[in-house]
Amino acid sequence: MPTAVKDAPVSDIDFRSAKKLKQNLDQTINSLTTSEGIARSGEAAKVSIPVSDETDLSNFYTELNSCKASVSELHSSFL
Repeated sequence: MPTAVKDAPVSDIDFRSAKKLKQNLDQTINSLTTSEGIARSGEAAKVSIPVSDETDLSNFYTELNSCKASVSELHSSFL
């Protein structure tokens, strides 16, 4: 065991062979894909995004301009 790994619980170690792990992975992938090659659960979700009108944009910019914090203050808070 590498020196970086101190105490690994035996229950966390997978003793199956790489070949068996690969078979399990392939089986999982095959069960998720359809004949077209795209999984039903993996299809992109279609989201409708409402288009903002001029009034919405004007209100947004008014609120944005009324903020007390500057851009540099906002940026530094994420660093």
